[in-house]
Amino acid sequence: MPTSSEPRLNAIIVDDEERSRNTLQSLLATYCPAVTVLAQASSVSSAQQLLESAQPDVIFLDIQMPGGSGFELLESIQSRDFLVVFVTAHNKYAIRAIKASAVDYLLKPIDVDELQETVAKLLRFRQEKEVSPALNGIYREGLMEIVHTLRGDSKPKKIVLPTNEGLVVEELASIIRLQSDNYYTTVVRANQKDILLSKPIKEFESTLDEEQFVRVHNSHIINMDHLVRFDKREGGFVVMSDDSIVPVSRRRHQLLLEHLNRFSTL
Repeated sequence: MPTSSEPRLNAIIVDDEERSRNTLQSLLATYCPAVTVLAQASSVSSAQQLLESAQPDVIFLDIQMPGGSGFELLESIQSRDFLVVFVTAHNKYAIRAIKASAVDYLLKPIDVDELQETVAKLLRFRQEKEVSPALNGIYREGLMEIVHTLRGDSKPKKIVLPTNEGLVVEELASIIRLQSDNYYTTVVRANQKDILLSKPIKEFESTLDEEQFVRVHNSHIINMDHLVRFDKREGGFVVMSDDSIVPVSRRRHQLLLEHLNRFSTL
């Protein structure tokens, strides 16, 4: 059991299925004692009423519900200082979009190990970063970008990058490339300082639009919009818009050429 000095999370579960709500609450009580479930809500309207009185640290939120989606609940809240975990059986593209932001997700049926990992992330976030009003604005901006993407309004134009200082909402168009160093990834941006993240590059590969961002080497992902030249000499390399040179592994030559085919040629 956590002691009073250890970080804790107060939670609300929003899901139209009573069985799903009760199962999640039971799993949290059994395997995540740092989480206290304040209440449950079965619809957007009941969740809105609940949020007027409760002050949760996190909402475990279903996406598809009769009478209003989880998206509509989030859009209806003007100011908030809680985190969101989507609990979903959504498609692969939706999961990729969720992963692109600071929002976490759980797939139904919920796996205990994944639930514990999610709670650990939330506890670290709450303990180290405390969602301040300024951070709340950044987080909300990034979340709304993902909400519109999941709903099918458009492709994402931004990504939320979790740094040690907080969250950075970055325009995808400004990212030139990503470079791996074991379990860390450096995000190289146009006319801005690089950002070092404690995430392996494979997480970005599964998150970013594969038409725009191409992994040309085990340690490198490039933004095709910043590609200037592909040189096949010396094993192969590309020159990017910031004049950086990135190696291209031989087995990825063909993949890069296939992506180049979408551009007009003479």
